[in-house]
Amino acid sequence: MILIFSEECERTTDEVVQWLILNGKKFLRINREDEVRILNVSPSKGIIEVEVNGRVFDLCQFSNIWYRRGSLAPNCVKVAISELGNQPHRVQQVGQFLSNEWKILQHYMFFVLERKRGAIGSFSKSFINKPIVLSFAKECGLAIPETVITGNGSVLYDELKCKPLITKPISEAVTFRNADGSSSKMLTTSVQELSFDRDSEFFPSLVQHRIEKWIELRIFFVKDTYYSMAIFSQNNAKTSIDFRNYDDERPNRMVPFLLPQLVQKRLRNLMDKLGLDTGSIDMIVTPQKEYFFLEINPVGNIEMVSKNCNYPIEMEIAKYLAYE
Repeated sequence: MILIFSEECERTTDEVVQWLILNGKKFLRINREDEVRILNVSPSKGIIEVEVNGRVFDLCQFSNIWYRRGSLAPNCVKVAISELGNQPHRVQQVGQFLSNEWKILQHYMFFVLERKRGAIGSFSKSFINKPIVLSFAKECGLAIPETVITGNGSVLYDELKCKPLITKPISEAVTFRNADGSSSKMLTTSVQELSFDRDSEFFPSLVQHRIEKWIELRIFFVKDTYYSMAIFSQNNAKTSIDFRNYDDERPNRMVPFLLPQLVQKRLRNLMDKLGLDTGSIDMIVTPQKEYFFLEINPVGNIEMVSKNCNYPIEMEIAKYLAYE
C-alpha cells in the first residue's frame, strides 16, 4: 500500500492520486490539514500507529512512501495547552516545551518512513541551507554566482563597484499580508546604490553578482531522471530579474530543454551530497552558454514543468509508487 504526505490544495498530488485510482492502486493520503492523533510509536517494536480522520493505521506497514509537502498537524499540542486554562506564564513555557517534543517525535516518524525502500522525497531535507548548497555545488564543479552575505554598507558598496548585484532571502521567500488585504512576496531584486548608506549597518543579507542571461532553466528531477525547461525571461523587464514576478499579459515562453550530460552528471553528484532524490533546480545559461547553478527547492513546483513541456512527471511518480 502507498502512503502520501501532502497538502489539500496540491494539484500535482491530485494528478498522481488520479493515476493511482485509475490503475486500482490503494493509498493513504495524509494532508497537512488532516487531524492526526498519535496512538502508539514504538522504536523497539517498529510501530507508528496513528489515527487519521477517525481511521487507525500503522504507518510502518506502508512500503512505498512519497513525501510531497506538508507536515503532521500538532493538534495534541493545542489540546494540551488548552487544558492549562488561564495561566499565561505557564502557557508560553509549556507550549514551547510541547512544541519541541512534537518536533522530535515528528522528525523520528518521518525518519523511519523515509528509510523505506520505496520512499521518495524527505521531510527532514525539505528545508535546506542555501549557503551550504552553494558550497557543495562549487565542490561538484558547478559554476555559482559570486556570493556575499553582509550587513555592512561599505562591503556592499565595494561589491557594487565590481558588478551589478541582486539580493534574495538566505532562507526561503515568504509572502507578507498587507493592511489593505493585498500581499507582497519576497523575490530576487536588484541592489540600487542609492538604496543604502555606505556607512550603514543592517541585518546580514545575501547578495550575488548579477549573471547575464540567455535563458533560465527550471529542472525537476525524480531519482535519476531530470526534466529540464528553458524560460525566456530576459527580454521582459518584469521577469528579467526573477521570472516568478509573472507577467500575465506577456507570459514568458517555456519550452523543453536538453541538459548537457556533464551538467547533469554534476547535478547528480550534488544531489547525492545533499541526500535528495527529488526537487526543483534553478539555473541560468549565459549568452556564452555557461551554466550557473542558483538554488534548489526539494518541494518545488512540478506542474509548471510538466504542463509546459508535456513531460509525464506525475505519471512517472505514480508508476514508481505503484511498483511492488
